[in-house]
Amino acid sequence: MTADLVTLDSVQRIYVESLSTLGAGLLVEDLPAVGSEVVLAWPAYDMAGTVAWAADHRCGVTFSRIIPLTIVEEIIRTSGGRNSQKLAHLRARGSFSKLGKI
Repeated sequence: MTADLVTLDSVQRIYVESLSTLGAGLLVEDLPAVGSEVVLAWPAYDMAGTVAWAADHRCGVTFSRIIPLTIVEEIIRTSGGRNSQKLAHLRARGSFSKLGKI
């Protein structure tokens, strides 16, 4: 799924490879520096965080606060295609149960 990655200096369209209540794995054109404060932006949600690692056009963002599971699910569901299938697969396997109550 795609989103906008907003930094102090730029906004770029990126691909979100993974999304959880605690953070996200991103595929980006221009890597932000480790430790940079960023915002992941979708039409209905903005999630602030810090770049935890960055290498080879990929980076990991740790969110500033835990994102409710219902919001993560909604973003995945509304992104359509493979991501909706992934959500159904994760639910069937019970993968979300490890996250506990939020």
